[in-house]
Amino acid sequence: MKKLLIASLFFFCWHASSAQIENPVQWNFSATKVSPGVYDVVLSAEIEKPWHLYSQFTGKGGPIPTTITFRPNPLLQIAAGKAKEVGKPEKTLDPNFGQPPVPVVYFSNEVKFVKRVTVRGKVSTNIAGTVEYMVCNDNKCLPPTKKSFDIKLP
Repeated sequence: MKKLLIASLFFFCWHASSAQIENPVQWNFSATKVSPGVYDVVLSAEIEKPWHLYSQFTGKGGPIPTTITFRPNPLLQIAAGKAKEVGKPEKTLDPNFGQPPVPVVYFSNEVKFVKRVTVRGKVSTNIAGTVEYMVCNDNKCLPPTKKSFDIKLP
């Protein structure tokens, strides 16, 4: 009986540890030099099918919108406003987020968030921060996730 209990416990622990964590978004962080001291910081998301990632401009009462937060750096001037979204936005009234349905904006396959920054002076520095996002498919939504980034600005 004791051996059966130990074997069952071992099997349960092995099975629980082999459960796969869903991660349908792959991020790539980079910076492109626009002119001396001016960069476009690019946060690129590749989204597995059938998942979709929500825009920064999704309405109230809906899913968690994508939020980009930059860590303060006195060597940088970050353009005002939200990052530019480069991709094919899809808009719908989603009944899963309220009655009447809430208007939501999301991206499938891929999206890039682009933010212009200026380096103060002729120095090398980094820009760091986090992107918080939420993804859903037709059956479920995953909890909001935070991803950190740290990009060298040459």
